[in-house]
Amino acid sequence: LQQSGQPWTICRVPTLFGHPERHGCFLDRAAELALRQGQLALSQPERDEDALDVDALAAALLLLALGPAPAPGGRVWHLAGPRRPLRGVLNAALDSLGPGRPRPALIDACMTTPRTPLLDATAFRAAFPQWTVRPDAQIYAERGRLARLT
Repeated sequence: LQQSGQPWTICRVPTLFGHPERHGCFLDRAAELALRQGQLALSQPERDEDALDVDALAAALLLLALGPAPAPGGRVWHLAGPRRPLRGVLNAALDSLGPGRPRPALIDACMTTPRTPLLDATAFRAAFPQWTVRPDAQIYAERGRLARLT
């Protein structure tokens, strides 16, 4: 790409979540599994996630598409959500079910799981200050998909 002399942009993204029709996302599948089993084991020590809502990704891509052409030599953008514990993301998903529903237990389990590399979206946020990422609770509250499972 660099040798082509053409302008280019590469976008690196983490786990995506939040689409009402998407069934393969790790975070959505983990919440569904917790609901079905009544519990879910989470690896300890706790790990952070930088998952990004699909709507935030779409907004970032529009900003890039409508913005100035990439400089010769191109640019790699990291597009990621805020770093937060996996337990926090799952709690937001489960909280979206409302107070009257049975709450699955999130159980600590000593497991060795590989750490996911986290992306730093600071440069993108600085270049496009109008880009926002909504809180997980708001994203899940707007999606009724998990509520339909119970």
